[in-house]
Amino acid sequence: MHRLLGGCLSFFALALLPVAAHAELSITIAAPEQAYLGEAIPFDVTVRNDGEQALDALPYAIVLSANDVLSDADFVVHEGALDVPAGAALTERVEARVTGVGGGRYFVALRVDLGAAAGEAMTVVAPAQLWLRDPADELPADLPAFPPATRWSMYTAIVPTAGGTGDDAWTLSFDGGAPPGLSMTAEEGAVVVMGTPEEAGTFLLGATLTWRNAARLVGLPLLVLDADNPLDVGEPGGAAGSGGTAGAGGAGGSAGSGGTGGTGGPGDGSAGAGGAGGAGGAAGAPGPAGSPAEPDDGGCAASAAAPSLMALGCALALLRRRG
Repeated sequence: MHRLLGGCLSFFALALLPVAAHAELSITIAAPEQAYLGEAIPFDVTVRNDGEQALDALPYAIVLSANDVLSDADFVVHEGALDVPAGAALTERVEARVTGVGGGRYFVALRVDLGAAAGEAMTVVAPAQLWLRDPADELPADLPAFPPATRWSMYTAIVPTAGGTGDDAWTLSFDGGAPPGLSMTAEEGAVVVMGTPEEAGTFLLGATLTWRNAARLVGLPLLVLDADNPLDVGEPGGAAGSGGTAGAGGAGGSAGSGGTGGTGGPGDGSAGAGGAGGAGGAAGAPGPAGSPAEPDDGGCAASAAAPSLMALGCALALLRRRG
């Protein structure tokens, strides 16, 4: 409150009031420009008697008014009386708690009844606007905030559960609720939230806030951002594909080529390694024997599929005959 009110007192002087032939009064009131409902608000009432007649038990009242019309929507904050010697000034500090009204701007009025001293009833007003703030509509300026988290990323936050000084002191008591994937643990003077958040969005962590002589439920937001490349897209990579079946050997030809390696399994995980190539096919079976040859070729008219050694022998025999 001292921080709130420091340097904020405004003085409003009333006109000089003739009370009697030997008494003259001037009255001022100092009120803060703003204060909170339910807290002690300081008002300074000063009465200066420039006359020769002392005033005993001068009654006064401090009034709040929703408008600048006296006796219209007024609320009496404090009533008292002052003894003001002749030629003297007296200041009285009054601390009053304002309850039963809503927040907003009010005029401050000082009502003085001069009937007992002057033989007549007289009321004077010094209007001054006062902004009454409702703590139910505000939060402490230094209330902590949770840093943002990222879905599927490890998160740890340590947030204090007490702070402020003087009238601005506050405490938080969390109810233990946390977003999916996170846990909340109460430590001395702090709460620890940690884990791996599983859902994106803004989550309100419920707590009881005690501040300005009042307790109420509040929700402190925790923002969980969605990852650029979420880890839950797709399934883990499949097993490596099996090798292809070996090709069959061609008839009398070269060995069949190995089969193609298998394709990796689906998913966003690493593709499965290709399967090993299939083994070569077995050598083709020898071709069928050729038709019998005429006598002049030495019976070597064999099929082109005959083994190479046999074909070479027949060729040499033909050369010897023809030479």
